[in-house]
Amino acid sequence: MKIIENALDSFQLDKLRQERSKTLLESFWYDAPFSREYQLKLFEYASDFVDTSNTVGAEEWSHNPSISPLPRGHYDKDEYLYETTGELVFPLCSCILYLIVKNLEGGNLIAEGKEVVPETNKLVLLKPGIWHEITEYKGGSRVGLYLNFWDKVINIT
Repeated sequence: MKIIENALDSFQLDKLRQERSKTLLESFWYDAPFSREYQLKLFEYASDFVDTSNTVGAEEWSHNPSISPLPRGHYDKDEYLYETTGELVFPLCSCILYLIVKNLEGGNLIAEGKEVVPETNKLVLLKPGIWHEITEYKGGSRVGLYLNFWDKVINIT
């Protein structure tokens, strides 16, 4: 696990918040090479953390627990493949970027035996196949952007 404070500059972060506020809970696929500034920046961080040389694209979504419950413990994986065959296939890198965190009670990330307290503009990178979970969310604002880089095209429907 790698943690990066102040991952984006304030302009990038504000632009991303505005864009994703309209598409909460929707999943998107982006082919590489990436053209959006924040994706390029996250890809740069991921490339310094794991081998991303075979990246073909990225799966991206955002989440707000005041709208939909946070996931229980899980691996980031090819969900469609797992549901249809039971096979576990992992992304090259999982990125968790906290877009908005205010007055948060609970909702901390637990991975690799460490507890990470979400903070606005904090980025958490996870290597493939890392089990992670979230402590009970009790209140406050916690909007996250999640981006997984893949070496194969996945079905996100």
